[in-house]
Amino acid sequence: MTNIINTTCENWEAQQLIENSGGRIFTVEHIKKDGTPRQTNCRLDVKAYVNGKGLKYNPSEKGLVPVYDMQIKAYRMVNLKTITKLNIYGVRYNVSQQTTSNDN
Repeated sequence: MTNIINTTCENWEAQQLIENSGGRIFTVEHIKKDGTPRQTNCRLDVKAYVNGKGLKYNPSEKGLVPVYDMQIKAYRMVNLKTITKLNIYGVRYNVSQQTTSNDN
């Protein structure tokens, strides 16, 4: 049995962990656009089911990251600003929604 480490991190740290996950599966809890919570077991860098046309906008400009939901086998957008929890590398992070002075 693996012991899971519980800790906290700030929102920007969670974003870096996700961006540097290298295709590793992680679980993220975030608030959807309609205000309801969602838990997603996902990963980055999945090339399946891509039509080659790409998106009509840049998700990072909107604070979003496209992920592949491993449970429903579909792409989803995670709003990096609304992440509440992140499980990655065997660590469970409670994500603080504090903003830095640069976020004004």
